Amino acid sequence: MLFNRRIPRCLMPWIFAVLALCHFGCAAGVLSAQQLAYTVDGPDVALLRDASGTLVVDELTRPDLAARFVSLSGPPKLGYEKEVVWLRLRLQRQEDAPHTWFLEFSNPYINDLRLYAPAAAGFTVAQAGDQFAFADRKLQYRVPVFALDFPDTRPQTFYLRMESDSTLAGELVLWQPAALRDNTQSELLYFGAVLGMICMSLLISIVHWLHSREWQILLFAMLTVNTLCLVAAGLGLVAPFFTPSLPAIADLMVPWSLAFTTVSVGLVFSNALRIRADFPRLYQFFLLAYCLALAAPFTRYIHMYNTWGGPMLQLVSLIVEVCAGWVSWIRWRAKVRGAGYFFAAQVVVVLSLVMGRLILMGWVPVGTLHYLSWVPGLLTFLLLVHVGVVVDSQALKRERDAALGAIKTANEVLVNERKLRDEQTVFFSFVAHELRSPLAAIQTAVKNLENECLEKPQQVRTRALRIKAYADRVGGLIDRHLTLQRLANAEFRPHIAPAEPRHIADEGLQRVRPLFASRVFTLDSAADLPASVSVDQDLVLMVLENLLINAAKFSPEGSAVALDVSADQALHFRVSDRGPGIPAEQMGRLFAIFNRLQQSGFKGGFGIGLAIAQRVALAHGGSLSYADRAGGGAVFTLSLPLQQAASPAKGVA
Repeated sequence: MLFNRRIPRCLMPWIFAVLALCHFGCAAGVLSAQQLAYTVDGPDVALLRDASGTLVVDELTRPDLAARFVSLSGPPKLGYEKEVVWLRLRLQRQEDAPHTWFLEFSNPYINDLRLYAPAAAGFTVAQAGDQFAFADRKLQYRVPVFALDFPDTRPQTFYLRMESDSTLAGELVLWQPAALRDNTQSELLYFGAVLGMICMSLLISIVHWLHSREWQILLFAMLTVNTLCLVAAGLGLVAPFFTPSLPAIADLMVPWSLAFTTVSVGLVFSNALRIRADFPRLYQFFLLAYCLALAAPFTRYIHMYNTWGGPMLQLVSLIVEVCAGWVSWIRWRAKVRGAGYFFAAQVVVVLSLVMGRLILMGWVPVGTLHYLSWVPGLLTFLLLVHVGVVVDSQALKRERDAALGAIKTANEVLVNERKLRDEQTVFFSFVAHELRSPLAAIQTAVKNLENECLEKPQQVRTRALRIKAYADRVGGLIDRHLTLQRLANAEFRPHIAPAEPRHIADEGLQRVRPLFASRVFTLDSAADLPASVSVDQDLVLMVLENLLINAAKFSPEGSAVALDVSADQALHFRVSDRGPGIPAEQMGRLFAIFNRLQQSGFKGGFGIGLAIAQRVALAHGGSLSYADRAGGGAVFTLSLPLQQAASPAKGVA
């Protein structure tokens, strides 16, 4: 009200007109014949934001709206904008300059770009953008291009209406016709070389994967495919060459190719740098980043891509690159194979993409750095990653070949060992067969001689008994070797049947007591012993007999040998003595075959008793263990499961 009182209403239109004339009076960009290309920025451009999106070009000449245009001091800083943006261009040519110039906007994926040029009756309009079919464009070029006519040297005013759910970042350049044609040919040669190198990398990786079948090579091939799509879409080559009549596909290629490239980068580096195993929290963040990247393109369908989806996708892709570079640096410092190439790749791509991301977000004007500066950086990144993946793959192949060689050598050793074991079995069977017949004859003759020598002197009877003892020892040796070979057979199955634990213990003591008449044997059985267990009674008795005989042999005179029987989760037979125990240097070969314990004052046996005992325990699914006895002596414990299947799954090798 105060303003209206001091200034009459009739003066208001004149004031707006003066302001508009002052604004229109700003210097216009001058085009000369010597300039092959002219960048439109600074005082040539004024900007107006249309929040409602309802303004039409005829309204922009009104003094009040003309006054709302803001003159720029440099290139426009436009990013993901939710409003419609109008640019007013003031241009004029010199007398010797061409009449026709071409205005290029370097953003190939802007949705709707309209140029309003002055005409005799108002304005003429030309449309471009990836929402319009490429085949319908008057000037078919990878980015929007408009023809500007300058009939004379007077300043001309043009309006650009810009609307998009992607970024509005781009550079405005005026070209002379011949210069635009030459620039187009140079660009196509450059883009063809870039795409050709990416395709070559893809072909090499596919051939490599078909040869090696390695997962990380396949992941890199996927990254190459996504990068190829991203570069083609980012350069505006999809619509001209693949979908000239389907603008929607070209419009969706950019966000989806960037999303899949982000995921591919994360997968390649996660696999090559072992992020999942060594950096689990970072791996979880990568999973979240994958979800955000793949969700971002869907925001186009709810008209939120320019405010949320696009900036989020750009930020997520950059963060994934930075995190992968950080892990690459750590791996490089740790001298991990291929990590140096990965780190160099991340340095290159981050440096080249950071500026591009700042431009797309509208934080840095396009003119500060060329709009396509990210292309060589991305190509260098891809080649360095390819080298790193190949180096890592070759190192893994060498490790795998070495492991396979070791396995092959071990298999050959195993085959030779089995062959020797089979030959040994045949040999022992042959020896046992050849020795049993004469041995049986000797034992029979000794028995007859013993009966005939009842009336003979004691010396004759003693010699006969000695012959019988040696014959029995040879017979026992043969039986033990045959038992050992039987237990070593892979097809061996114990004869499992119900048996009473107390009966097994009593029977074992009864077999040993006559051999050591002066030795004291004690039996202590727990009250909670099960009435019956499933074991091979003959084999268990053989083990108890061997343990009791060894304890009696090594125990000093007058000491007792104790047999304790108990049960918890398993059945335990524990044989204890007061002998010298097992020397520490012999513990490693305690249960080895032909290992004879050397104790002063005693000559050991054949060295197969404990080996047989351990194999019997293993055949039952149990164990045989040794421990030093408190106060001196040895304790051997045979532990057997309380319940077993009637026929175990496999024997003991």
